Amino acid sequence: MIRLPRIGVAVQALVLCALPLPAAADDAAHVTDRMSLEAFVKDARAEVLAADPADRDALYDFADMTFRPMGAWRDGPIYVYILLTDGTVVFHGGDQSLEGVSLWDRRDLNDTLYAQELVAAARRGGGFVTYWFDNPDVADDDTVGSPKVSYVADLLLVDGVDYLIGSGIYPGADPEVTAREVESSMSNSVLQAFVEGARDATEILDAMDDDVAYNFFDTQFRPAGDWRHRSIYVFVLTDDGVIFFNGGNESLEGQNLWDDEDLNGTLFVQELISEAQMGGGFVEYYFDNPDVQGDEDDGSLKTSFATLVSNPSGTNWIIGSGYYHATNTPFAPPLAYLILAALLAGAGFLRRRQR
Repeated sequence: MIRLPRIGVAVQALVLCALPLPAAADDAAHVTDRMSLEAFVKDARAEVLAADPADRDALYDFADMTFRPMGAWRDGPIYVYILLTDGTVVFHGGDQSLEGVSLWDRRDLNDTLYAQELVAAARRGGGFVTYWFDNPDVADDDTVGSPKVSYVADLLLVDGVDYLIGSGIYPGADPEVTAREVESSMSNSVLQAFVEGARDATEILDAMDDDVAYNFFDTQFRPAGDWRHRSIYVFVLTDDGVIFFNGGNESLEGQNLWDDEDLNGTLFVQELISEAQMGGGFVEYYFDNPDVQGDEDDGSLKTSFATLVSNPSGTNWIIGSGYYHATNTPFAPPLAYLILAALLAGAGFLRRRQR
């Protein structure tokens, strides 16, 4: 956006620069969910109101000085944006190249006219909008984008013109517990926290159909990284036993495993669903470990945690994950036994030498 210099704007900018930068009550680094996001945006709106900019240029100067720098108002993919009610970007803390661009007719991969929905939410006094948008912290998502939840506050009147101010989070982008931590700890409490984090990341799916929901799972949970590390992956089942998504073995998707038993006769899918429906729980069973060759028939010992997540069609999905025990197959002796056997054999050898 090209703006002509004006004496009034320059004077306002000098005055603003002399003041200490305001700090957010909920700063950008601590915006992790809908509640903190809403508080963050409302604080940003209050800062603009307190600055009382005279016109659009003064509003931009204040936003550029206050919301652009990394710190209280910008941290990684958390940033503030300001739009006109026709969808034109006045200020964008994450991508300055969007400023002056109209997003009114732009659609995400779910065909959502997200700028129009943001304006509508602001006209209602504020609200959340879910859509897909480029995450500045994610490489190669420029075309499709990443799932995002935005909050926009009530309209802001400056010099007789309405503006909306907002920010957003990218669910699942930065889990508190990672797949690598699940593998290294082999702890049920860590596993549960990992699965519950995956469940919480799916809050964006409220406004999406099954096809786009699958795209979300595939984008967030399939690539190696925080949500998938070697044999630790996320899976999603329907409540009748169909594998909707499997981060470890895509070929299983679409199969109904309701009646499948492991080598001990455990109806593991039914047990996972039952535990999830009771609020979440653990199931131990044998299942193919993608990191182990030769266990395809009998599987490896696995502990999984599963819980419920609502899907857009109104039924329930079961989301879960699990870790494989140190024993690679049911026929392999546990590592502790091998160590003990080696120690005993060594002791016997020493006794023979001493004779």
